Amino acid sequence: MVLGVVVGITYHAYYYAADSGKVSVVEEAASPAAEYGHAGNLRTVTVAYPRSDGDASSDRTAASSIPDGRLDSYAMNSACTPRTALREITTFAPTNAAGATGDFVRVTLVHGTVTSPNGVVNKTTKEVTITDRLGRALFTETYVMTASGYARIGWSANELDDLGHVVKVTRSNGMIEEATWAVAARSGTRMAAGWSTPTRMTRWSGTI
Repeated sequence: MVLGVVVGITYHAYYYAADSGKVSVVEEAASPAAEYGHAGNLRTVTVAYPRSDGDASSDRTAASSIPDGRLDSYAMNSACTPRTALREITTFAPTNAAGATGDFVRVTLVHGTVTSPNGVVNKTTKEVTITDRLGRALFTETYVMTASGYARIGWSANELDDLGHVVKVTRSNGMIEEATWAVAARSGTRMAAGWSTPTRMTRWSGTI
């Protein structure tokens, strides 16, 4: 409002979808006279998965669309950790597998469009992230959509110390970055290609 004159309106709406997932809508009105739902309004919609105890996707974002037609879609599932001293994962087992504990969560994010939510060939990318029970990223992958499906174009793996600091990052191009931490500050880093120093840390290894 400027000098008592309304110059812009933003609408906010919150409701539950048929599956009980939360929906949040933000609309920038096309003009001060445009009502909520007007075809010219710039609308951003975020939809969440329904709440479900023990489900990795519970209450988390399922999809988010913005006015230019882009749509981000999320999928989550949890996995067990093998009984190894290093807690090293070599496969991503679903939580209904024998001995599964659900310590890790895999989040798949597809950057599609409202009209092509699963992606557009040679344009859409997909990101896969593995996190631990505290939400710390251990492994990330990037894919691009091709005519025959998604092809992986890069990945990185993080190793953490007991306090959750990233002490080593290994990348698919052969680069390795290492860091040392003192109290709450990073005291130094070093980078090299094609080598690594064995260490006893929480880590991810293998492929998805």
